[in-house]
Amino acid sequence: MAVQRAGSTEPLPAVNYLEMIFEGQRHLMAKYHAREKANGSPVVYVEDEGQLDDRQVQARIHELFGYLVRELSEALQELKNKPWKKTEAPTDIEAFVNEIGDSFHFFVELCITAGIDAETLHRAYFRMHMKNNDRLAGTY
Repeated sequence: MAVQRAGSTEPLPAVNYLEMIFEGQRHLMAKYHAREKANGSPVVYVEDEGQLDDRQVQARIHELFGYLVRELSEALQELKNKPWKKTEAPTDIEAFVNEIGDSFHFFVELCITAGIDAETLHRAYFRMHMKNNDRLAGTY
């Protein structure tokens, strides 16, 4: 499906944003390996990605999961309106989105470390999407 730029008859090239994100994260990971290893973090190199029985891989996934949860918690802290409060506080939307972006960064690295590429994640997502649509159409 070609996408058109507003006010133009020229189609834009198809872009696989998820693949771009994974490639960018893989590049960033390689740049940080030496620093993380020097600081005592478990480092997983390309040849070991997806080796889920490997202790080093599992240790890195555990570490990334912790970072992911921490960033999601930071995003949650930006939502200050509580059902029991009488007053409402404005949300710093930019800060909220930045924390979600940080979370996604760690999620993508976790996927790469676990051997899940963009295409596999895409397929898994839409498999569940279809399953949930089937559930909604049924008696679930």
